[in-house]
Amino acid sequence: MDLLEFAAFALAVVFWSVGMWSILGAYVAGRRATAHLDRAHSNNYLRNLYLRPHAPNTGALLGKNEKRHTVVRNYVVRTRYAMAGFVIACAIAVILSLLRYD
Repeated sequence: MDLLEFAAFALAVVFWSVGMWSILGAYVAGRRATAHLDRAHSNNYLRNLYLRPHAPNTGALLGKNEKRHTVVRNYVVRTRYAMAGFVIACAIAVILSLLRYD
């Protein structure tokens, strides 16, 4: 395995680890938001969350629950990008290893 293949595999491992930590972060943030909603019995919040467009993440304009759901959405987007990077880095590593053995 030459240096270029090793770099591609290392990049794949980095993307995979970022994706796994993002999945864990989304799970923890989702559990916190769900626990808070269960305690507050906030049916009105859930109705507003799904019936109106999402506000931009300005911080001052969002309530505590909306901030938590924005955190979950951010983790989900980060996970998507990390998994896409993982697939691309794996494909590059496999192509490089196939080209080496031709």
